[in-house]
Amino acid sequence: KLEAMVLSHPLIKIVDTFNINSKEEAMDLFNELYAKGEEGIILKNLDQIWKNGKPQGQVKIKSEKDCDLRMVEFSEGKGAYSNMCGSIKCVSEDELLEVSVKPRTPADAIYIWNNQEECLNKVLTVKYNDKIKSPEKEKWSLYLPVFVEIRDLDKTMADKLSEIK
Repeated sequence: KLEAMVLSHPLIKIVDTFNINSKEEAMDLFNELYAKGEEGIILKNLDQIWKNGKPQGQVKIKSEKDCDLRMVEFSEGKGAYSNMCGSIKCVSEDELLEVSVKPRTPADAIYIWNNQEECLNKVLTVKYNDKIKSPEKEKWSLYLPVFVEIRDLDKTMADKLSEIK
């Protein structure tokens, strides 16, 4: 019935649905769809009642990668983050990728803001979902970048664009 109702509507599409019976099947489906350019999959418990928002009976499976980038500029935050670091401009070693990353915690934001000279040009590990081409710039960027850690002692070189998958 739903397909018949939606078939004639140009703005509504029913998403593909698959029955999954194991973690292995879920990962195989994720890998297959991700290879075709999809962002990920959502597993849903068929016995749960629909709820607006993030119901507990569903799980997102998305790609998660990390890379090491050089911190090159710090911007002051706004609101609760005023007088501390609000974002960190990071680049790949060859400067072909550029992204802004928010500090993970207020403690990180305060430390970076108060120690900018020490943090400048240090390597930051960043977790992300995908490498993307920035529409406004000639450079590449990262989709959903997340601050992981400053590599103080063990890493002095950032990754090059070709090393970032």
